[in-house]
Parts: sequence; structure tokens; C-alpha cells
Amino acid sequence: MKNTKVQKWLEERDIKLEESFTDALKNLAKNYQREHGIKNIDHVYSLIGLKKQYLSYWAKNPLNLQTKKLQTQCYI
Repeated sequence: MKNTKVQKWLEERDIKLEESFTDALKNLAKNYQREHGIKNIDHVYSLIGLKKQYLSYWAKNPLNLQTKKLQTQCYI
């Protein structure tokens, strides 16, 4: 089943799904681009300190967090 068919089926039944973080960020960037007349979406991403590669990584790995392991020392 294609995404458009799924979306149509959900709309017919008035079911609303939450938007993923990456989709929401892309939509906000596109709206900002349109409102401010910016030609390149990469420029919008650079304004907020992102790269398109980050968005694609987050879209492919929604449950994976990149974290740095902190080392702490305990002084007693």
C-alpha cells in the first residue's frame, strides 16, 4: 500500500497521526524558505546549524541517539 493511499484512508476516517521530528523540521524549513525568499534549502539548514545528511540519518534511524560517553571520576 502506498503512502498516498494510507494518507487518504486516514483522512477519510478523520484519523490524525503525529508528525516525525524530521518531517516537522523539513516543513518548518520549507515554510521559512518560502516566507523569506531563500532559493536554496541548504542555506536555511545552515542558518540553524544543520546539514541535510543529519536529517536523512535521523529519518533512517528514528530510535538511535548519538551520544558521547562521559567519563567521571569519583573522589572519596
